[in-house]
Amino acid sequence: MKVLLVNGSPHEKGCTYAALQEVSGALNANGIATEIFQLGTKPLSGCIACRKCVELKRCVFSDRVNDFLELANDADGFVFRNAGYIFTLLEYGPRRHAGGCGARPGGIADHARIGKEHGVVS
Repeated sequence: MKVLLVNGSPHEKGCTYAALQEVSGALNANGIATEIFQLGTKPLSGCIACRKCVELKRCVFSDRVNDFLELANDADGFVFRNAGYIFTLLEYGPRRHAGGCGARPGGIADHARIGKEHGVVS
């Protein structure tokens, strides 16, 4: 079993990373492999509901979402965490339109969910 931990903080080795390290350690102690994915500071494009992800098995925008999707294929579970001074993925509330994947930063979580539903992420 493998869990992908997503660090949504712009600080690669900051407090959010330290918290994810604690989660990773607890999971590892119970025989669960982990990997921390740094979302980074580069902008993420908003979903335009083009549905090309279903056809291409990736987002048409070249950003970290595609990097996440590649890693997500091998993951059995996910932990998402943003820095405390930023809205969390769930607090932000994805914007829904035309069956799209939603606004970012919630878009990462939505892409994973929608991707699994449509076979983009196995």
